[in-house]
Amino acid sequence: MPERKNEDRVRYEAGADLASQGKVHRVEGLPGVYVVESATTKAKYLVEGIECTCYDFSNADERGWIERGYRCKHLYAVEGKEDMKPIALLPTEAERAALKASLNDLFGRR
Repeated sequence: MPERKNEDRVRYEAGADLASQGKVHRVEGLPGVYVVESATTKAKYLVEGIECTCYDFSNADERGWIERGYRCKHLYAVEGKEDMKPIALLPTEAERAALKASLNDLFGRR
């Protein structure tokens, strides 16, 4: 168990670094949805609620990590960001619906 706590601490600190570097962006019109930039590549990940599109999180369920409360660094990065200024202005309901549908497809929801 101490090893797991150390891994959680490392991910928490990495998430805090992402947030302090300005790599977390709230998506306007979609509460609880964020874009988090990678610390090392040009990749961007979507975080919605307690789910992330990063490789580690997308494979966490098959490894049994989700049931043990696994959180990737991107989930830690968005903590407390509910009041941050959004990155995108979505002027129409149609655009909001299209983006939400894309996110649902991405996260495998219907």
